Amino acid sequence: MTLDAIRIPEVWIDMKSRDQFPKLLAGLLHIFITPELNEAIFEILEKKVSGDKKRIGHLGMSLWELFVLGTVRLNLNIDYDCLYDLSNNHQSLRGPWG
Repeated sequence: MTLDAIRIPEVWIDMKSRDQFPKLLAGLLHIFITPELNEAIFEILEKKVSGDKKRIGHLGMSLWELFVLGTVRLNLNIDYDCLYDLSNNHQSLRGPWG
């Protein structure tokens, strides 16, 4: 984490928006700040990613980044090009989550 970074629990999410993206971010925030959910998800991710020694994702990506990007892609039903654009240009996704 850098000095100017926003901590994930302090992220502002516009819940008045009618788009599904802010609600998805709110769900990810809930998972991140709830220890039981966070531990359960990371346990599953560690088994799946590290268990068979395959390299999944991009070198240097954390399990949380893999989880967030995978969740966004599947829940918004978008292709990898759109996910790439969101991850590079959408401040709500890019800023605190990874």
